[in-house]
Amino acid sequence: MTHQTAVAGITIPMSSEMITLTPEQIYSSFKTDYCGNMIYENGELSKILTKEGYITFSGSTPVYHYYLRDHQGNNRVVLNQSGTVEQVNHYYPFGGLFGESTNIETQPYKYNGKEFDGMYGLNLFDYGARHYDAAIGRWMNMDPLTEGYYNISPYAYCGNNPVRYIDPDGRDWYEAENETVTWTDYTSQKDLDDNKIKGTYLGQAHVVFNGSRQEQSFTQNGRNYIVGDGAVNADVTVYGTGGADDIYNFTGYTMTSDPDKYIPIDEGLYSLDYMNPGKGGALPSHWAVNGTGKVRTMDEMPNSNPDTKGEWNYMTPWKTGIYIHSTGKNGGLGTRNSTGCLLILDSQWNDFNSVMKGVTRSSVRVTRTDFQLMPLQGVTGVIHNVYIPQKTTRR
Repeated sequence: MTHQTAVAGITIPMSSEMITLTPEQIYSSFKTDYCGNMIYENGELSKILTKEGYITFSGSTPVYHYYLRDHQGNNRVVLNQSGTVEQVNHYYPFGGLFGESTNIETQPYKYNGKEFDGMYGLNLFDYGARHYDAAIGRWMNMDPLTEGYYNISPYAYCGNNPVRYIDPDGRDWYEAENETVTWTDYTSQKDLDDNKIKGTYLGQAHVVFNGSRQEQSFTQNGRNYIVGDGAVNADVTVYGTGGADDIYNFTGYTMTSDPDKYIPIDEGLYSLDYMNPGKGGALPSHWAVNGTGKVRTMDEMPNSNPDTKGEWNYMTPWKTGIYIHSTGKNGGLGTRNSTGCLLILDSQWNDFNSVMKGVTRSSVRVTRTDFQLMPLQGVTGVIHNVYIPQKTTRR
């Protein structure tokens, strides 16, 4: 990226075409090159970005600088390796700066941790896929998902609610035809289709429960737990909002507190919606599968448990009110902790919510391994009445 300042008296006509200055018309030029996490200014290494801050150089000696961030990822304080405060930032809700202890050139990464471009009074934040003007709380181009909230401006930032939501960089996840989950610049199924990307749009974040139809609990003193000797649980992978490497792993459970009484939900891909208010009670949650709407039961078996007689889901091949929520204490299943909901180990529940914080578009996939009896194949064909168990994955 190159900023050029023209000499006085140069007139640039308004046009749809870019006008290139001649060397005689250029008063000064400033060039910035981004090479991975390294930033060069006018050909010299200026800083190296890290997850916790950045590195500058005094001659050949590195100097480390660290960010203190708030709950939205805003850089509030910058410290050097000696603990000296170098910069303090304060923000209006939409990201405008209203207080700063040092010159803005100290370092430009501020609201949501995004780079602030103040050259020529432009004053825009660079989110990667789009630029954002904090003075008016609007993007500089339309949101490709605007049809999802037609009552809000197509240029609105975070649905006009920057206190509750953040938009890390305007990019999302999709599932390719080979079932791999991939980070992409495209932010809707229409974008994927228009660009001939064969896959399924997943959202800003995506949660995968890799479980088993043979999941079972560990029993101690008459109580059941999803962890412990002999327990078979689910591996949970969360693809976060921070990019291709923003992936987290948790321990979960998909088969309900008592599968004989309460039929689990079926394998498949579902929307995952933030609900406010959400699920109350002892195990609260905001993460609703299919927005608390209908979710298939496993193999579409009807809810025939006599305990549910009189409820509107009774004898139907679907459930409603399904959430992702925490287990009981120490991974406890209880007797009704899950009558269909997907569970995350209680000791990891806060971390799960931290990863999902601010997400407005997401999905969840449930996969389970199973064993099916398959006819034994002989040299000349199928051997009748002889079957062997074969492991399969249902998704």
